[in-house]
Amino acid sequence: MESSLFIKYGGFSRIYKVIEKFYDNILKSETLNAHFKHTNMERLIHHQTSFISSLMGGPDYISDEQLAQAHKNLGINIKDWQEMINILSLTFSEQGISEDDAKQVIAKLETKRDFIVCH
Repeated sequence: MESSLFIKYGGFSRIYKVIEKFYDNILKSETLNAHFKHTNMERLIHHQTSFISSLMGGPDYISDEQLAQAHKNLGINIKDWQEMINILSLTFSEQGISEDDAKQVIAKLETKRDFIVCH
């Protein structure tokens, strides 16, 4: 029986640590850090941990409609999106997530782009 990436990488507690590092890296980005000036980062890290966990085969977290609603007024453009994907890939690598597994998660994340990026 094949295990999910969520189980393989230790569930919520381990993924939380990956997402903490992801946001450490995001806040170093001149392209992205302004998006988070007035953000409760602890709350965001919890939400993002649940979201990424769901993409890794963990429990479902958020509907596409909820995702769109949460991002509709944030002004995220395609350049922001690509920078975020690059930082997520780097963070996954730094945190010991294999390249193949990272590609699987990012491919699933890419299916959510139209709910996050403003058009």
